This record gives sequence, structure tokens and C-alpha cells, in this order.
Amino acid sequence: MSDFNTYFLMKESDVIAYVQAKLHYFNDAADLSCKEIGDGNLNYVFRVKDEKTGRSVIVKQAGTHLRISDKMTLTTDRGRIEASILKLQGILSPGLVPEVYLYDGVMCAMIMEDMVGHTTMRTGLSGSDHHISCELPFDDHRYCYGSSEKESTGAGVFQPGAL
Repeated sequence: MSDFNTYFLMKESDVIAYVQAKLHYFNDAADLSCKEIGDGNLNYVFRVKDEKTGRSVIVKQAGTHLRISDKMTLTTDRGRIEASILKLQGILSPGLVPEVYLYDGVMCAMIMEDMVGHTTMRTGLSGSDHHISCELPFDDHRYCYGSSEKESTGAGVFQPGAL
């Protein structure tokens, strides 16, 4: 069993031990299972669940290479950046992003809230039956409109170039 003091890419069996070592979320009698649920090319995402209580957490680990090619290296620092952004988004929009319980810079992994029942943005935008709406928590339309478009049309169209 690893002490998780040196980076390595975790497998499902490692993730259970990792969560038990790093986070006091499950009690000692928990019947933990782990399943990799990630479907992307960059990170490894696991759900650790107590089969007795149904409580679960998500572990997301940044790999050093693109999943589809060992020839494409990546920085693992992207995990730290994502954890920091999620914490900030949690302050600005409580309940709309998962709570980050722990970020581990050695293992380049975060343990976060499992938002069971929520639709991921990828699923929502990929033509599923779910609908996603977006509202801004402030009234500064510079972030939503190109200034000339807003002045000329007043249209409520998001302009990515305006950011």
C-alpha cells in the first residue's frame, strides 16, 4: 500500500485507499466501492461510494499524458488550477459547483462533492434532452455582449470574444 507521498497514476483499488488515508468522510464500517467514471482525454475521474449508506465522493486526478497518446505530455498543475477555480465558483455560486474537500499537490488529485442528480455541462451541451440556462449574478453586461452589438441591437447574445 502506498503512502501517497510520491506521484503515481492511481487505479480503482488505489483510490479507495487514497480517500481513506486523506479524508475522514466515511466511517470505519463503510463498504467502499470505486468505479472510474471519467470519459475525457485528460483526467482520471473516480466515484468512491459507501454501498451501505449511498454516500459518495469524486476523486479527479490529473495525468501526465493525454489518455489517448503517451506522446502528448501535459502539466499536472491544471488540477490545482481547477480546484482553485471551483473553490472560487463555490463562493460566488453556492450549490452550483461541487465543493472541493481536498486538493493534493503531490498526487495531483482533488476529492470533491459528488453532485449526484446534476447534469454535467458536457452532457447538457451535447444535444441531450436536458436544457441549460445561464444567469449572471451581476449586472455588468460587458461580459455578455460585444459593446457595439449591445448598443446597436440590444440583443442578448453571448459573445465569447467580448471576454
